[in-house]
Amino acid sequence: MGVSLALGLSFFLLGSTYLTLSEPEDVTSVIIVGGERLRAGAPAHLRVQARLQPARTAVPIELKALYLDGEPVTFEQRGDSPAMIGWKVPVTVSDKVAITLVLQGKDSQKKVMIEQEVLRFTPDDAALKMITPVRLPKVATTHRVQVNPEQGDLVLGMETRLFLRVRSQSGAPVPLAHVHLKHRNLPSGELRLVTDKDGLCEFSILADQPSLRIAIEVRAGESLTKTDELIRPRGRLLTLDPDRPVTPAGEPARLTLRSWRPEIVATCDLLWQGAWIWSEQVKTKEGLAAINLGVLDPGRYDLQCSPHPIDPGETWASVPVFVDDRAPLEVLSSAIEEGGHVHPESMGFDPEAPSERSLDFLLALLRSEVVKPHVLISTRQSDLRAEKEERQGLQGWLLLAMGIVALVVILFVADILISHSLATRERMRAFAIEDLDDGPFGAGDDLLNLRELAHKRSMLRTRGMLLVFVLIGTLALNAAGILAALYLTQS
Repeated sequence: MGVSLALGLSFFLLGSTYLTLSEPEDVTSVIIVGGERLRAGAPAHLRVQARLQPARTAVPIELKALYLDGEPVTFEQRGDSPAMIGWKVPVTVSDKVAITLVLQGKDSQKKVMIEQEVLRFTPDDAALKMITPVRLPKVATTHRVQVNPEQGDLVLGMETRLFLRVRSQSGAPVPLAHVHLKHRNLPSGELRLVTDKDGLCEFSILADQPSLRIAIEVRAGESLTKTDELIRPRGRLLTLDPDRPVTPAGEPARLTLRSWRPEIVATCDLLWQGAWIWSEQVKTKEGLAAINLGVLDPGRYDLQCSPHPIDPGETWASVPVFVDDRAPLEVLSSAIEEGGHVHPESMGFDPEAPSERSLDFLLALLRSEVVKPHVLISTRQSDLRAEKEERQGLQGWLLLAMGIVALVVILFVADILISHSLATRERMRAFAIEDLDDGPFGAGDDLLNLRELAHKRSMLRTRGMLLVFVLIGTLALNAAGILAALYLTQS
């Protein structure tokens, strides 16, 4: 009886453990994001986010060591979820560098390696080169009317500044044109403006709906143009504005981050040709935060901010940052010509006294879509695969153990049957001896009937126990079969 209980308990424990292993255990995986490349002699930054998989819950992570081509590098870590890592790229580094990170989680240590290209800064990088300018498309109206939000798009939930520019058919700016705007979000539902010498005027509107269609009427002399502009806001949450359109070389570049939420933590990255050379977390207070990028080398950079450090989604803001000793209009006009954004006829801005509005307008044309963080490595798939292989290995050993238990049950049943058969023979011998003591067998005595009398009660017990053990063995083997089927279906 004790052996039966022991076998049953063993099978129960093995089966319970197998079923427990059918659910994957949480493993710590990491994703590392950063720029597409590094810049020699400049700061470099990346972010490391650790998550429990498959729960996808963020957990703290710490960088224990950083190596470039096998050589240890001094680094700085801020935060742990995600961990923001910064270091300086040596000037003498090779054109492609192997970066090794030794990461420490709560219960385990992980070593990951990534490779990145290295760019080198030269004075020519600060110079902008012209490409073939855009062509003016044909329009059916007398005037070319364009509307450009200052942030590149309307920001949903915020009041956004917009520029409206009136040009002739040839693309030249039209000054002193009378503009009449109609939309329910404008003061009193309409607004009347007059373009300046650059053909520009501006207004602000609250983006509180999925799309805004603004009716526009332009009158210049005897010419009249009626049109409309459909603008679809985006849920960016943030806006970015430089304190100056162009920062003189040798002076710190400063900007202002705004949000319609009073307090928000945004992760900001400064990009130079795809390299992250500055990265900080910025917290707004009463919807505002000042950003100081420090002194930068001459050239064009792009600053982008988002409250989501790994994937910005739609909640982002971006602005180009120019560092140059030339006149701001010359710098912005060169960048416009390089990108082919505006036809040369439309670049008739006063070089002697450019208005602040014209510089802001040109900067708005130069705003670009956010460059999402480049995924340098993600260990999620490999970690889940390793966990699955380990789990399936344990399940295989458990199935083998359960098979051995089933075999032991069969052997145990066979042993009981054999022992009962031997006991029956011994009892039959005892009855035969007793009958001989009573006298010799008669001619009419039935030996078979005598045998049945000898072990009738033993046979009943043997059959009962056989049925019990056959039932137990059948149930056990069926359970093992079901578990093995589950194992196969999950493989």
